[in-house]
Amino acid sequence: MSTNGFTPTSDQVIRAALLKQLIQTNFLKEHTRVIPELTLPNESVRVDVAVVNGIMHGYELKSDLDKLNRLDTQVLAYSSVFDKVTLVVGKKHAVSAIAMIPDWWGITLAKAVPSEMGTMLIPIREAYENPNQNLLAISNLLWKNEAVEYLTAIGEISGLRSKSKKIICERLIECISPSELKAFVRDTLINRKFVRAKQVALSLDSCGD
Repeated sequence: MSTNGFTPTSDQVIRAALLKQLIQTNFLKEHTRVIPELTLPNESVRVDVAVVNGIMHGYELKSDLDKLNRLDTQVLAYSSVFDKVTLVVGKKHAVSAIAMIPDWWGITLAKAVPSEMGTMLIPIREAYENPNQNLLAISNLLWKNEAVEYLTAIGEISGLRSKSKKIICERLIECISPSELKAFVRDTLINRKFVRAKQVALSLDSCGD
């Protein structure tokens, strides 16, 4: 609904526009995955969209109809695991939301286009590399069985199979370098079967028609 000439964006239309853009941008890239609603180590937080290839890039959506009360928690969760993060925000919350995010986060303004029943995405600030990733948080993106399989493959699983996921992830961090850990997590996410990713996978298939 338009009010005084202003048409608010919704999560649905922003998400559709972003997914379309990301799918088109990444369709021809090898070893790339677009993942909607990826659960982060803090299980109360899901990233709206993640793109995983040579890096992990998270996208947080804040439409004009959303509230900002969870953004502080989301900033902490996103900043612990992603190499880059971009906030996609409607005009109504742009100033307030931008003040709540780190300087290295990217910013994209989402503007409703009533005549096309859609949303225009306008890049405002490029995302830069995260200076403060948390290796334990990154390792916790793995499922326990995935971490166990890796430790088994490198001969470091002895006495750990019955331990908690936290202990197993701590051992994983001890055994391999940060770059090896991040590469393994990326590869695992790219090859994992996600229920929520089915719709995106179908969209990717249709892009090749």
